[in-house]
Amino acid sequence: MELLIQRIYFGIDRLPRYADPIPYSTLPENGIYLFFETGETVEVAGHARNRIVRIGTHREDGRFRKRIQQHFGRKRSLGGNKNESVFRKHLGAALMRRVDKSDPRLPGWLAQMGSSDPRLEEEVSKLLRDRFAFCCFRVDDREERVALKLA
Repeated sequence: MELLIQRIYFGIDRLPRYADPIPYSTLPENGIYLFFETGETVEVAGHARNRIVRIGTHREDGRFRKRIQQHFGRKRSLGGNKNESVFRKHLGAALMRRVDKSDPRLPGWLAQMGSSDPRLEEEVSKLLRDRFAFCCFRVDDREERVALKLA
């Protein structure tokens, strides 16, 4: 298992990393992404590596760039929509819990298609743009994308 992890991280280290501002036109139309958070590391073969904190893809062909945009939020503002991105939803919940573990907004925020909060959406967008980067690789076949993400 350790050898497999080393090979995965070695391969990932060879991929370009993207952070805000994201050059969307250079991203593949179909693919899988791996997110990294600044300061989150894992030791692999005696070296600290940026730890993968999220792996994801998209279901509809040709929507990879849109999927990344759904995570990072709107291009020209800090707005976003946690109902389009489970990643945003979990980050927003973590931000709420950091301030108040029993924040009364949590159930609504975590509910599928639940209520949103524009200020919290802005905080999530800012967090993603300030602390997260990702790499990606092209996978055109939908079934292969979903299978690789779940593997």
